[in-house]
Amino acid sequence: MKQKMLSLCEEVTGNGVTASEDLCSRICSAVDELDMLNPTVDPASMGAQAGALDGTWGLAFTTNKETSAGKIGPFVGTVTQEVQVGIGKYVNRVSLGPVSLALTAHWEVLDGENW
Repeated sequence: MKQKMLSLCEEVTGNGVTASEDLCSRICSAVDELDMLNPTVDPASMGAQAGALDGTWGLAFTTNKETSAGKIGPFVGTVTQEVQVGIGKYVNRVSLGPVSLALTAHWEVLDGENW
């Protein structure tokens, strides 16, 4: 299932910003199927498998068409997110050639599945 989702994500360019509606739908369906297999209870909670989400994550696909999708004017950069669950902090970083922009923020746990 994970490989199916990743294979679909490889079909997009620019993090999915310009992906067709059909491809977006297929990727979102694959994500939903994979999500149902997630054994983590309350994945958004601060105590969910301590460290399981910590680290640097690369953006493979998003349905967001705004700047957090790596869009800077007419260009789309490479997006990473550094997550530190224990302190509720993340850094979104967009790199476009020699330019790198970063946004550091904190989140609040709303419930077991949402920050």
